[in-house]
Amino acid sequence: MSGDVKFEGTQEEWDALVKKNNAEDLAKKDAFLERLINEEKELGEKIVGLNKGLQSDGFAQKVGDYQFELLNLQHSAMITYRRVLIMRIKDLTK
Repeated sequence: MSGDVKFEGTQEEWDALVKKNNAEDLAKKDAFLERLINEEKELGEKIVGLNKGLQSDGFAQKVGDYQFELLNLQHSAMITYRRVLIMRIKDLTK
């Protein structure tokens, strides 16, 4: 069959190759998971900061009604995005 590749080596060499590839895949998954966790943490910090601004006295007057409304929408979207990140992290760590 065309496209078939035959491994020409010992079983021990094959096992070592499989183990190496599995370790590389695991390292990639760990690095990806770490990026997701860092993104979730940073987003959480930004949400806290935005929330402080939204709750502060005179903020709505300072930025104007329309910007205040947009910032509230942004806050809600950030919370939703963070929830999705948390769900993805939980799924990848089960």
